[in-house]
Amino acid sequence: MAWNRGFGRALLTLALDHLDACGHPQVLLWVLERNARARRFYEALGWAADGGSRTVWENGIALRECRYRMALKP
Repeated sequence: MAWNRGFGRALLTLALDHLDACGHPQVLLWVLERNARARRFYEALGWAADGGSRTVWENGIALRECRYRMALKP
């Protein structure tokens, strides 16, 4: 497993730096509502749940997602 080795943090930081350099003022992402580990990961990096939610279907199974938002540097 690659958990807790810094790969996800490094990749996400690189992506956010690129989006910031392109002038995007904020970014959004969707995460499975029940994925507590992923939610803690994003929250530790400064993302915040904004109350948005949706249901997506995968192979006939309903999956609840919640939306996270982060403002980039002005």
